[in-house]
Amino acid sequence: MIKEKSLDLTKEISSDIPQMKHLYQNLFSRGKELRAEMVSQVASSLRISKEKSDKLGRIVEYIHQSSILHDDVIDASPIRRGSLSGWMQYSMKRAVLAGDYLLAQAASDTADMENIPLMKITSEVLKKLVKGEWLQDSLKNQESMNELKKVHELKTASLFQWSLRAPFLVAHRYDDDLHKCLNQIGLMMGLLFQRADDLLDFDIRNSENKSSFKDMEEGFFNSFAVYLSENKPEDFKTFLKSCRSLKEIKAFLGDKEFERILLSFDEINELIIKDCWREIDQLKRKLLKSELSLIEVLKKWPTRLYWRQSV
Repeated sequence: MIKEKSLDLTKEISSDIPQMKHLYQNLFSRGKELRAEMVSQVASSLRISKEKSDKLGRIVEYIHQSSILHDDVIDASPIRRGSLSGWMQYSMKRAVLAGDYLLAQAASDTADMENIPLMKITSEVLKKLVKGEWLQDSLKNQESMNELKKVHELKTASLFQWSLRAPFLVAHRYDDDLHKCLNQIGLMMGLLFQRADDLLDFDIRNSENKSSFKDMEEGFFNSFAVYLSENKPEDFKTFLKSCRSLKEIKAFLGDKEFERILLSFDEINELIIKDCWREIDQLKRKLLKSELSLIEVLKKWPTRLYWRQSV
């Protein structure tokens, strides 16, 4: 299980609207602040001040939590992390406005950093999140591993890429090769995290007690659903859409066949973990001597994100 971290995400949020403040406290209390933790570790290796590191952490979490509020409204998802989603508790209008306010706060905090390249990659992330949601909505009943990879690059990996790159920009490290390498590492980390999340949706290795079969209820085939369905007759896909428990799927396929497919899915993602490690080794050539401690820090993340291990 990934351990939770603590960052005061309400520090810069306006307190003159009590109900909005309560919504945020409720929303932030459920998160693990993974992206903020990654920012903090990278910033520490670059010897960036805690004040700047914390501000970057809040920016990425504000964007992430805003996307959660908006996604739940778009998908009409009543449950988030085992509790009622924001719009179910506070109304759709207020959930949308609260998400908008978080984006405005993230933009304001980014501007405070007075770093044009940082502003640019932040605006790019916002565009990618919207494009990813649009693409995902257009894929229903037409999902494939390649198309879902595009969605995951936009909706999930973009924030991991930002978390790796933003501290370097604050440290005025603008080298193109460095940032290409960081982007590739962030891409693979995002894919691993999302595919692990897709397994959690099937209640597989679900130590986080995440609500399961939410994607199926919304009529959306995630990456594991698509992988399960490969080379299967159409009636299996129809059956899968109706499933609401892992027990049903195992009963249909048989335990051995299901375990074979899961093992194969894991093996594919283990290859991504190894590719990510190789890319992190390449990063070593682009770092200053004082920054090399970052290599071992980053090497823990791919396994942690896919297998949901604490460190």
